[in-house]
Amino acid sequence: MPINSPPEVLGLNANAEIDSFTSQAHKLWNHLLILRRDSESDGLGANSAASDMSLASEVTERILQSLPSPFDREALRESLRSKMTPTTVVLLQELSHFNRLVNQMQTSLGELKRSLSGEVALSSDLEQMAISLCNGQLPSNWRNLAPETRKSLPNCPQVACVRV
Repeated sequence: MPINSPPEVLGLNANAEIDSFTSQAHKLWNHLLILRRDSESDGLGANSAASDMSLASEVTERILQSLPSPFDREALRESLRSKMTPTTVVLLQELSHFNRLVNQMQTSLGELKRSLSGEVALSSDLEQMAISLCNGQLPSNWRNLAPETRKSLPNCPQVACVRV
């Protein structure tokens, strides 16, 4: 019995193997980023920490500037009241989810910006968020509210604007 059976043996499409390899490569890359971060925090990377802080601040500013404002859901509901169809109901629900995501992003980025400037203490959640932003990944508190995606962080604001 071979160690790696082809997907056809299990009744799967050949693309299942490609998807599996892609997933493994992403996991490996994420682990390498974590290892790099840990090795730099051994006391040898004082300059690295300062550059990471400036990078996190720059990414925070860039995302804040590109974020769309939340929708006025109630005004939209009133304007569509006469045309209330199942599709309209789903649209209003999606707008509600989108507004929650945008509000969470604005709030957390504002807190991170204040903590990076020294106004408030840097909590572990904000530190994890800064690390995710520096690594080009979606922070976990955003991922919980966002639609499932495999896009990296630099692509997400553009994708969100196109979806709107």
